[in-house]
Amino acid sequence: MARRAAVLLAACVTASSALLAHPSMALAGGVSPITASPQDRKRAQARYEEGTKLYEAHRYADAQKAFQESYDIVASPNSHLMMARSMREQNQLVLAYEELERVENEARQLASADPAKYSGTVDKAIIDREALRKRVGLVTVRARGEVSVTVAGHAVPADRLTRPVAVTPGRVEIVGTSGDGRRATRFVNVGAGSAQDVDLDVSAQPLAAPAPTAGAAEPPPDLPATRDDGNERRTSLIPFAVISGGLGVIALGVGIGFGVAQDPIYEDLVIQCAKDKKLCDENERQRGQSWQTTANVSFGVAGGLGALTAALVAIELARTPSSDERTGRLPAPRLSVGWQHVGVSGAF
Repeated sequence: MARRAAVLLAACVTASSALLAHPSMALAGGVSPITASPQDRKRAQARYEEGTKLYEAHRYADAQKAFQESYDIVASPNSHLMMARSMREQNQLVLAYEELERVENEARQLASADPAKYSGTVDKAIIDREALRKRVGLVTVRARGEVSVTVAGHAVPADRLTRPVAVTPGRVEIVGTSGDGRRATRFVNVGAGSAQDVDLDVSAQPLAAPAPTAGAAEPPPDLPATRDDGNERRTSLIPFAVISGGLGVIALGVGIGFGVAQDPIYEDLVIQCAKDKKLCDENERQRGQSWQTTANVSFGVAGGLGALTAALVAIELARTPSSDERTGRLPAPRLSVGWQHVGVSGAF
């Protein structure tokens, strides 16, 4: 009786410590097969048989669930083995590899009490794990001092650092963090069926910056010195004055050209048409009249552009900063030129 109790205690310790190896897999497990009641055995066997049927039907996710339910009633390494195989068939190779290692440990502990039933389970777990060994990579981390280690994003307990950890083949990140905030990161390429040893030494890494004190206000950033003398960010009006003046000159030239070209012809036609309409050339008269109109419009446009040019020049001259404006006491008037509007704003 004492021997069976010792075996049970060892099996429980082994199973509970192994479950810490991978955070994504936490098997609760039921009572030990050694102490399970006939009723528990019957319930667990029913779920195990159901899982076997689902497994043979290639319904691996449902089979895994059924084996898990059986394991939750009676923590038999046999149902645990089938759970690992179901994971393998779902391409969860890393999880399956880790679970097979736990199955082997559980079965070894129970085989000492019931060799006929669990010795074969040990062999099956070893064979399955060796087959998976060719499809996963292994990483062994050697860290100096008390360091928290993660491999491929999963925390690795300190007692697991002495044994290889299964990883998906490819680029793997290993991070070590010390208690004082030092951090070391390594990347290794692990191929299928290969193993890598990684040394982590965080002592050479700089200390992490201390976290800001709660409630402490950070000083505002230094702002660049700026100067506003009244002319900053203003657009010069001289280019607009030059453009409007040039257009005014062109308009004046057009008006003069049409006026000079048509005046004698137009006056003669008007006199001739007044004396004798039969001798009046109506087409020439209309052309002369249109030339006269063009000349008048050109003179009007030239006058308007000239006035605008003068206004722009005057405002630009007025915008030259005086001593008061440089001290910011009297902003100069500003001209706002936009689509379909011209406006003047400022303080007076």
